[in-house]
Amino acid sequence: MYLRRAKALLQHFTQAQLLHIPREMNTTADELAKDEKGDDKDILTPVYDRLEVCEVTPVPEGWMDEISRFLREGELPSDKHQARKL
Repeated sequence: MYLRRAKALLQHFTQAQLLHIPREMNTTADELAKDEKGDDKDILTPVYDRLEVCEVTPVPEGWMDEISRFLREGELPSDKHQARKL
């Protein structure tokens, strides 16, 4: 039930990863699953009273940005030396 809902929500993200943790390795999840008994409405309801907007400041380019750009877009740096290093 939760896996189906999680997969539906993942469609709204460009990249995400789900990891399955067996119940015997996660007692908190096991207790939640036992408490819910098939009713997923309250666990999917937000628990906050008000929305909060945070300002995000761009980070200066780091050493991984050129690699990431190449992997995403196939674009090499214009500088021949930098392209060769990549």
